[in-house]
Amino acid sequence: MLQLIIFFIIWYLVGSILPALYVGKSKGLDLRAEGSGNPGARNAGRVLGKSMFFVVLFLDAMKGALPIMVMRALGFSPAIMLLMLFAVILGHCFPLFHRLRGGKGAASLLGGMIVFQPLVLLLTLIFSGLLYSWIRKKTKAAVLGLSAIIPAVFIGYGEWAGIVAICLVALVIYTHRSYFII
Repeated sequence: MLQLIIFFIIWYLVGSILPALYVGKSKGLDLRAEGSGNPGARNAGRVLGKSMFFVVLFLDAMKGALPIMVMRALGFSPAIMLLMLFAVILGHCFPLFHRLRGGKGAASLLGGMIVFQPLVLLLTLIFSGLLYSWIRKKTKAAVLGLSAIIPAVFIGYGEWAGIVAICLVALVIYTHRSYFII
């Protein structure tokens, strides 16, 4: 148990490192004071250009992929892998190093799911596409589409992994709550 707590803290701290802020700083800008003020890929692209969107997207996705790869290599269960992904996303959204003001976690979740189970991610993308055809809002459809992760993980990996999947999706939907205010 102590080992898992230590891993959780380490992955939370890894998540607290926000690539967008370092990319912005390298260009002489603080992305928290530019554009939407969000230290994520979308704002980096808005302020610094399309190439910086892809750089930050890749780095945030790798941040999500890393705990899955490491925990899998160490022989941990799918539920523990997802729990450590949750720690990274929690750190990304509420970073210790930046007064708990972070990104929204979607890129890190997607990066983690690509490594965890690409078919779950494919299901999510299909569901997001179907939602988009109905509601015509890209971000809202993409975020709501993440809910497809939950039944897929429950069915494929069991109850504990499914419970962690609920927490992962709930956290990312919570950080995107402004898209759902009418």
